[in-house]
Amino acid sequence: MNEIRIPLDQYAYINVKFEGTPDETLEEYRRLIALSKAPVSPENATPKDFKRIIDTYLKSNSIVMEDYDLLGRDKIFSQQDVVNIIKNALTRITEPEGKRADNINRK
Repeated sequence: MNEIRIPLDQYAYINVKFEGTPDETLEEYRRLIALSKAPVSPENATPKDFKRIIDTYLKSNSIVMEDYDLLGRDKIFSQQDVVNIIKNALTRITEPEGKRADNINRK
């Protein structure tokens, strides 16, 4: 009996037990790796919409139901990702438009 365990998240993994040769085990491992890296379901907001929704929420402390419905329910971000998303959104919101343009022109 062969067993393959592929970590997905801190507390989540794929575990598969099956009969097979070493070559079949390697093939199954590759298939599982490909599945674990599959794109997020299309039910999630696009990155552009996600940024817009976060920015709008941080500015107004409210969210319209249509935007809320765009947000996926899959866990796709780590806690560090969430902090960085908020940090970048606050920078976009609080930094004046002209200052961002000046920073770009200086480089």
